Amino acid sequence: MQTRSAIRSLFLPMMGDPLLLPSVVLAEVITYRTPESIQNNPPWLLGLIEWRGVSVPVVSFEEFCGHSNQSTLLGTRIAILNTITGIPQVPFLGLRIQGIPRLVLVREDELTLRNSEEFSQDHTMYVTVELAEQPAIIPDLAALESLLSSYINYPALKGEACESKP
Repeated sequence: MQTRSAIRSLFLPMMGDPLLLPSVVLAEVITYRTPESIQNNPPWLLGLIEWRGVSVPVVSFEEFCGHSNQSTLLGTRIAILNTITGIPQVPFLGLRIQGIPRLVLVREDELTLRNSEEFSQDHTMYVTVELAEQPAIIPDLAALESLLSSYINYPALKGEACESKP
């Protein structure tokens, strides 16, 4: 009997549909703390936090997709993600989430694309899917990391000043 291969993934809870990411990108989930604001940042870039001696940008994916900030602090956490592009300005990425991630196994035959017309102005940054009838969003992490690197220029070492893009 042939076994179906599956990818260990996580549903990251958001105010709307959860994000669906491979579990290997999650470094840690931490208690929410208010990010230190940086100059000239877009509303979706909440600022920087210090995590394990590294400055980490924190993103509101809902605001990134053009939805207003309806988040409450109750249950809010920050998911620290390992980045995938190797861009030195973005070694880690923080996502504001609304709860605790849930492990799921993703099999190709259980994943279907959804109509994404109701979502972001920029449909190239993510795709909407259903996994076992659960709607979810798969973000393009490489594109998000690249975009973040254009907004911030910060050193990865503790104690050095953070600077925003001029």
